Amino acid sequence: MVDISEGSVFSPVTRIETNTVALGGDEVNSPNLQFKQLSDRDNWLKDQIEAITGAGDINVLALEVSQVAHGLSVKDPVYHNGTIWVKSNATNSDTAMAIGIVTEVPTSDSFKLSVGRCVGLSGLVGGKTYYLQNGGGIGTTPGNVQRAVFQATSSTTGWFNPVYDFPTVESPFEIGGRLTLTTNTPVLTTSVTSSATLYYTPYISNRVTVWDSARGHWKRVVFSELSITLVGLPGNTNYDVFLTENAAALELVVWSSSTQGASTRASALTYKDGVRVKAADNRRFLGTIRTISAGGAACFTCSDQQNQQYFVWNESNRIKYTPRNWDETNHTFSGSVRNWNANTNNRIEFLIGETIVNLFVVALGWLGPENSTVEINVNNTGWATGVYHSNALAGSGTDAIQTERYVEATFGEGFHTARLGQDAIGGSTNFQRGLLYIDGGLFF
Repeated sequence: MVDISEGSVFSPVTRIETNTVALGGDEVNSPNLQFKQLSDRDNWLKDQIEAITGAGDINVLALEVSQVAHGLSVKDPVYHNGTIWVKSNATNSDTAMAIGIVTEVPTSDSFKLSVGRCVGLSGLVGGKTYYLQNGGGIGTTPGNVQRAVFQATSSTTGWFNPVYDFPTVESPFEIGGRLTLTTNTPVLTTSVTSSATLYYTPYISNRVTVWDSARGHWKRVVFSELSITLVGLPGNTNYDVFLTENAAALELVVWSSSTQGASTRASALTYKDGVRVKAADNRRFLGTIRTISAGGAACFTCSDQQNQQYFVWNESNRIKYTPRNWDETNHTFSGSVRNWNANTNNRIEFLIGETIVNLFVVALGWLGPENSTVEINVNNTGWATGVYHSNALAGSGTDAIQTERYVEATFGEGFHTARLGQDAIGGSTNFQRGLLYIDGGLFF
């Protein structure tokens, strides 16, 4: 049996009529005539494609692109940003799209862009899947955004798979980090009395969603630990902490007032899809910090001690702490209300980023034998106002009696202070120990 003689011409295909005789044999007879005409058309189409992509192992599509100082290399996946071709990378979903891959770079101002079947490459491992990399190019391990873009069939050939960044609705509630004062330590278990650096470090994950203002939707970003210096900041000042749009940096915004019990934000917060953001630019709100009196640093207390200061408050992924101030110094006092043991450090200072209703502050005192009381002072520097005292108790002999006082109040967002005090109503009194704490703890 002889093959049909094929040509390369795009000619009409003759229709077979009802009275056409199927003689076969030479290609002038039906149906071999029609078979030849169709074969000729296929060859013509093949010739046209090879004229563009090159003969042999065909690329599905290969384009010669002219672009001045393109800066691209062979095996760089690329996409078009509306103005020029740019290198794709897996840092975030904005740049993790890829329309084609560079297969040749004749000059610094031109390159060959291929899609589908690719040839003439080097350094590949046949059978391996290649992923988009954070810095551009392809590799066998995924980048931050996992995008498989190339399947190698040999050391020099493979298939490129375009990936596109279609707008997706990411959950606005994904936030994996915490503000902290120690690098790579999202949950503090040791007190930090002074840190000149604030960190936002991964905790439950290294992912966070931020508002994409250009596209009008939430996008997920993979982040590494971020930091910002506190050096040069004034003391005793509140700051809100925000995350920039691509989770690339932290931003500090000072409050207009940082007064205890009467703090006021300068930059308003608002809710977007249930998440608090800065009203001015929709940057994600991470939390609030306060600098220590010396300035240029913040602190956070984790153990029972005097002068407790909780000056880092997280908006998300909060951890429960129980602020507690102990003073076990046995002392005698005769006089009116004052700080416990005349020590101004018998206090708890804390910062909160939202209003807390029905917060209990509790004071306990072991004292006697004369009539005396334990006192709580909330958000006042002196003892003339804001004082809550226990019932006066009288011991017998040398026995000490426990007396208690608690304050139930609403604490607004900002800086607050609770102080432990004493009052020897009946005269000279032996005060054995005093305790001030937040009942039920606080989440920071």
